[in-house]
Amino acid sequence: MTRLKTLLVFLLLFTTNIVNANYLDDWPDDALCGWMQQSSPPEYIADEVKKRGILCTDGIASIDPNASSDQSSNNSGIEIYDIVFSEDVLEELIQIAPQ
Repeated sequence: MTRLKTLLVFLLLFTTNIVNANYLDDWPDDALCGWMQQSSPPEYIADEVKKRGILCTDGIASIDPNASSDQSSNNSGIEIYDIVFSEDVLEELIQIAPQ
């Protein structure tokens, strides 16, 4: 019986952390910036602002130009790969006029 109680407590704590981790996803940037106007905003709000790469000025959100490009590329879901062409193919591609 104690194992069952331990398992239930573990599952409850685990699912609570999952729910809490995602509830800020629905918040608009300006709402987060409103919280950032506080003298000491909650740490989880500051973490979310940093994660989104936004800059808060008087409660208004804008894109932070100093945010690392790695953070913004992680949100886009786009991966970039290098492609190596042979010299013949490369010359042929260079000669194609853009349309």
